[in-house]
Amino acid sequence: MSATKYLAAVTLSASIVLLGPAWAGDHPEHPKADQSKEHPKSAPHETTQSSDANTKADHGNSGQASDSHDIIAVAGSAENIHTLVTAIQAAGLAHALHGEGPFTVFAPSDAAFQHLPEGALEELMKPENREMLVNVLQYHVVPGRIMAASLSSRKIKAVNGQELRIEVSEAGPTVDGAKIVRADMEASNGIIHVIDTVLRPVAPKADPETSAPKDHPGH
Repeated sequence: MSATKYLAAVTLSASIVLLGPAWAGDHPEHPKADQSKEHPKSAPHETTQSSDANTKADHGNSGQASDSHDIIAVAGSAENIHTLVTAIQAAGLAHALHGEGPFTVFAPSDAAFQHLPEGALEELMKPENREMLVNVLQYHVVPGRIMAASLSSRKIKAVNGQELRIEVSEAGPTVDGAKIVRADMEASNGIIHVIDTVLRPVAPKADPETSAPKDHPGH
């Protein structure tokens, strides 16, 4: 898929999804996360690697009033998700992930971003495409704290209002087909699972009643 087609699909999706005020990056208020947590009765097989729950990081110049173990700090200290952190900062969403949460973040690895169509990431990072970038990033975040062992085959709603498809097999869980390559990176306000693919929001289907051409009888 070319960068143009990729951005066109994301643009259509972003134009339909309504962005929440806190996640739009324009207000200092923290988002109100869904307090309900996922606790399926049976846990699927887990084959991914768990991280050290005591991961530490320094915010540096984040300027946010949060502890050194929140999602942004833990992601910033990880070795293979620097591109995601850069994108979050470019979209103005860092303050939202400094919030109390809890959140579950499916974080594309640096290698996953490299597999995007040539030029797609550069276009998304431009200021004029910020709304598209916000929509893409929101699609990787789910309210609540969901450990890998609690994932089950079902659909869960992302922050942008669209649904992610979770499938669990003996090979481990996938998210919209993306494999979890590192699981359960614990933060004070949520969980990070590193995935091998950048997820793309799905453009909703057009309503046939509104998209069909209208008859214009002669006067």
